[in-house]
Amino acid sequence: MAKMNEQEIKRTFEAMGAFEPDHEVMVRDLEAIRGQIAGPTDSVRPGPVNPWRTLMTSKWTRIASVAAALLVSMTLLVTFFPGSQLNAAELLTRVAKNLDTLTWVKHTSQRALPDQNEPVSITVAWFDMSRKRVYQVTNNTHMGLADYKRWEKSSYKPETNQLVISELKGTWISPSTDIQKHLDRIQNEGLEVRQTKDRIQGEPVIIVEYAETFNDLGQDKTTKQTIGDQYVKTVQHKLVIRQSDFLPETISVVYRNHDGNILMTILSQLEYVQAGPADIYELGVPRDVQIINKVPSRAVRDLRSKITEHRDQFLNEYMATIIESGIVDGQVDPMEALVSFRHGKEIRIDQYLRYSRSTMAFTQKHEKDLAASLACLEKYWTEKETQCIRSVRLYDGLWLYSVKTRKQEFIALEKQRHAGGDPFRDVDITDMGWPQLYWLEQPQEMIEDSYAKDHGLVGMGVACQWQGGFRLPKRLRLYVDPNRDYLTHRYISEEVFDAPWQVDKDWLNSAEYKEHLRAEVRDHQVTEYGRTSQGQWYPKEITIQGYDQRYDSTRESYSRIVRIHLIEENPEFPQALFDPNALPKPSVENEGALQP
Repeated sequence: MAKMNEQEIKRTFEAMGAFEPDHEVMVRDLEAIRGQIAGPTDSVRPGPVNPWRTLMTSKWTRIASVAAALLVSMTLLVTFFPGSQLNAAELLTRVAKNLDTLTWVKHTSQRALPDQNEPVSITVAWFDMSRKRVYQVTNNTHMGLADYKRWEKSSYKPETNQLVISELKGTWISPSTDIQKHLDRIQNEGLEVRQTKDRIQGEPVIIVEYAETFNDLGQDKTTKQTIGDQYVKTVQHKLVIRQSDFLPETISVVYRNHDGNILMTILSQLEYVQAGPADIYELGVPRDVQIINKVPSRAVRDLRSKITEHRDQFLNEYMATIIESGIVDGQVDPMEALVSFRHGKEIRIDQYLRYSRSTMAFTQKHEKDLAASLACLEKYWTEKETQCIRSVRLYDGLWLYSVKTRKQEFIALEKQRHAGGDPFRDVDITDMGWPQLYWLEQPQEMIEDSYAKDHGLVGMGVACQWQGGFRLPKRLRLYVDPNRDYLTHRYISEEVFDAPWQVDKDWLNSAEYKEHLRAEVRDHQVTEYGRTSQGQWYPKEITIQGYDQRYDSTRESYSRIVRIHLIEENPEFPQALFDPNALPKPSVENEGALQP
């Protein structure tokens, strides 16, 4: 297909802003030609997998036809007629298989913003399918290589003439796995698909379109997908597939806000070439580049694999209560409780905080909705008058539903889409038993100190220097017990002024806004272990010691104790426990809130 010039792309983007499909006209046209439209070729026929709802249409208007060539996604129609349902699963499966037979694929993508005349970025990538490598150049300056056999990535920074080699995480992402992600997303999330036929530059193509709906307005911006300062409501995908060889010609992704306005468009074109770069230097990286190796050792990788393996083997059907208490003058007072219900992918977390007696009436008012978690708390938090429900979060394997309290009223937050799995952190047994070291732009290293040797533990840690701003030198260390399912026995987080690992000891002299700097140290240690009926270890009691300190002030001690009560394994859950419609009903609705 001939390449379109820049002016054509700009004009079509502008035209698309004013185009809206006429639903009634489309329905009438479809009804008239329903029996005359041919489906995909005989090699693409319905298979045994769960069929998707698809729609065959005639040609659209001239603008829509040009838009299809550019792969700017349209709002999907959801009207279907007898005989129009096709199984697109086999189509995309065949596309993925055909991509796997290739040796090289060139992928060029442009990111465009509606208020800018030029693309904000242009990235060219070459996929070396046999060696599982991806070479990439962005804006003709930044160059990179992802090696999925060595699990290393190399990034060249021209401003410093440095080539940084670091660890590569995730899975091999090839053009075929990208197609598989589309397939999985549609099947697993029940998304509606439209499949149409057209001719672009005389070449017959099949166009596959679908849209994902995300959260839009809400309270916690950090948990939502945003572009700039706007929330993403809809992500529209469009794939143009050549009928001649069932290979994708172009792929586009359009991000829209709550009002339907385009936030960003990613337009990608695929070319099937015979060869590509032999190494990163052929992309233009100078031979005299300074190489900085940040790849962790094999021992670190092996240890992390063992930790992940044992964590994944823990129970996925249970209910538990996790209570964090403050310790003042030897007195233990519950401060927060998390009641966790886990049923495979379904998770519910009821959070309670310690409040004054005046808030007891609010919790009692919702006793029916909170009956399951209140029953779990009864034995371990005996002062009922101090319990107050703070939030209820429910994850059904795809969507997260949340209600929280404000001024003794429930408020529903916008539901959030989390296709990647469990969205919670540090609120469950597995999170506390097998925590992860956060990435600090430095390689993790094995620790062989006296503490590890004396306690029969294996240590691992990571540290970073002061990097300006409000971030102090930071270090994370964990010690796991190989004799107890690689549980973390001790986890230490330090962000301090007098860091012994800080190379520049005078860094504080050049720091601005010293009055805003704050040190924090937390030392978590397991003091009691528990075991499941199958013999799996888990932390039963964890003490947390540490301190907080602002610049030019004294330290304030921090002391907590966390007790984990595994109440029941493989329980029979109440039918409504994981029903979003059975969550506590909001007293008021905040702006943009969406009731489950």
